[in-house]
Amino acid sequence: MQRILEIARHFNTESEPASVRRFGRGNVNDTYLVGLKNGGSIILQKLNSSVFKNPTEVMINAVSVTNY
Repeated sequence: MQRILEIARHFNTESEPASVRRFGRGNVNDTYLVGLKNGGSIILQKLNSSVFKNPTEVMINAVSVTNY
């Protein structure tokens, strides 16, 4: 889980990441709840590269939907 905390530090969050735990029971991706020092939290999800062969395209789609 230390690696997930290191990854979380690369995101522009309100506060420093302080804890991490698996979140949910997804069949495809790994999902983590990252607790922040200020009491907030963020969700990080690791795409399964066996299912999603082009993760860059997945992220482009996610940005497009969010911008819409």
